[in-house]
Amino acid sequence: MLARIALVFITFSFSLTAYGARYGSTDLAFRGMAGYAGFGVAEFTVLNPRADFRMDQGTYIYLGGEKEIGHTGLFITINLNFMESSGQSLYDYTALGGTQYQNNPGSQIDFDSSHYQIGMGLKFKLFPTSWFRPYGEGGGLFGFHEVRHNARASDLTVTDGNHKTKDTLSGFGYYMEAGLEVDFSEIWGVRAAARYQLTETRPFETLGNEKIKYETRIFFFGIGRKF
Repeated sequence: MLARIALVFITFSFSLTAYGARYGSTDLAFRGMAGYAGFGVAEFTVLNPRADFRMDQGTYIYLGGEKEIGHTGLFITINLNFMESSGQSLYDYTALGGTQYQNNPGSQIDFDSSHYQIGMGLKFKLFPTSWFRPYGEGGGLFGFHEVRHNARASDLTVTDGNHKTKDTLSGFGYYMEAGLEVDFSEIWGVRAAARYQLTETRPFETLGNEKIKYETRIFFFGIGRKF
């Protein structure tokens, strides 16, 4: 999959080279703020819980903005991200009255998850006044992570139906990103990038008070506008 994405990325970049060369360099990077919106795919590697928990490939949607610090090529960035995925997990929840609900031995519970994150970071662009700008970025993440268990009473060791079906907790992490921005007009441009994230949540009651810690590899495409 990585090879296919790299091939598309390279082909797209060279296809815009002739067009961008028409107007050469631009000082748009120094005119103020820029905003981006886009989408992509997210691949997850679960680090904790180490057993009986799997997250499948999901979708990624983002909104972001940036502001240059002087004329340095260094930018302050902020981004709002949403990821959605599904998977299978153990289930282990103890109610206030002491009743313990667990998945039946040898079985797992399907779940859907949503991840809402805000990130703040620093970005450095090579050739910041050019129409063709490779960049690197890194920063911190804060968000909320919701897990919705699709467990029927018959899937659990206690079948009274009073188990918890949804759990939402905060989480922290960091990200690193590398990509390419290409302008196709005086105002509009596109971005293609790859991002690595590491996130850890607070303990989930429905997972036996286990934290979820996971790596995410994101490949995305977006469109940007300068202001």
